[in-house]
Amino acid sequence: MNPRALIAIVAAVIAVIAASQLLFAFYDWNRQQACATGGGRNCAPSIRLNQQ
Repeated sequence: MNPRALIAIVAAVIAVIAASQLLFAFYDWNRQQACATGGGRNCAPSIRLNQQ
């Protein structure tokens, strides 16, 4: 395999991971903004259920 192709694949994977992290951060920010502008409505805390 061409070394440039390998570098391009690694760079693409890193870019996808970075973009997904940015997307999740934006989603959380958008949810917080909707809560703040809604006067405290739609602010249900996320509940994590750990079933063992």
